[in-house]
Amino acid sequence: MKREEQILKAAEDLFYERGFHGVGVAELGKRAGVTGSAIYRHFGSKDEILGVLFDHAADLILMNVGQPLPDPHQDLEVLVRAHVRFAAENYKLAALWALDVRSLSGSYLRSFRRRQRLYTDRWAACLDRCYPGNTREDLITAIRGVWALLMSDSWHPRSGTASPDFERILADIALTGLASLRVTDSAHAD
Repeated sequence: MKREEQILKAAEDLFYERGFHGVGVAELGKRAGVTGSAIYRHFGSKDEILGVLFDHAADLILMNVGQPLPDPHQDLEVLVRAHVRFAAENYKLAALWALDVRSLSGSYLRSFRRRQRLYTDRWAACLDRCYPGNTREDLITAIRGVWALLMSDSWHPRSGTASPDFERILADIALTGLASLRVTDSAHAD
């Protein structure tokens, strides 16, 4: 494993365990098997490390959803199941996304927000095809609620108490909940 990857893995583990602000560079270096000062040969700051982790998370999820499908309801199912699968397979990154996004700053925040906007737009376009006539604000509210649901298992300790079928359960709850958007009368006014 390359040194940068070791540092990122150590950061992901430590940030997950104690939050971004609860981890010092010296401790991060120790967990990665280098001195704290050696980290600065690979990354400009602890902020950059968090930014790289967030970029990686956004890239993973954008790759997993692929291009929109012709059938909007099938497309929505792909979006929901890909999101819950991302959270299950990358639970530490998902927890950081859900809980530590406010720790991003400057160019790292702008980079993540651009990627997040692409992902949000992908969801909003799909929901608008499934449930036309809803306002963008209503769609965004639904998206944020569903994302919180789908990521909710990621910030709980891995104690073995979750259902082995939790991905399906969360996805089914999300799809059922999104149906509350319904097609509005304004969509039929044309």
